[in-house]
Amino acid sequence: MDYSSIVSLVLAFVSKYPISASIFVMIGVFRTIFKPIMSVLAAYVMATPSIKDDSWLAAMQENKIYKGFAWFVDFATSIKLPGQK
Repeated sequence: MDYSSIVSLVLAFVSKYPISASIFVMIGVFRTIFKPIMSVLAAYVMATPSIKDDSWLAAMQENKIYKGFAWFVDFATSIKLPGQK
């Protein structure tokens, strides 16, 4: 597959709107850091015998700020594909 047309389109967009490069980098950084950290944290909490940390993680994930941030990171950094028929 030849990606040269896509690359030239992205480069043209970034050269016309330089702030977009910073936005794309920040989206990638949030996605790269946020998802794995939360997965590791959830795995650690589930692996420990203590119930205190389970309730702490559940309370954190029910927090409105966390939910909003998680939704935004997921929405802004995910590629949305149409459903298969």
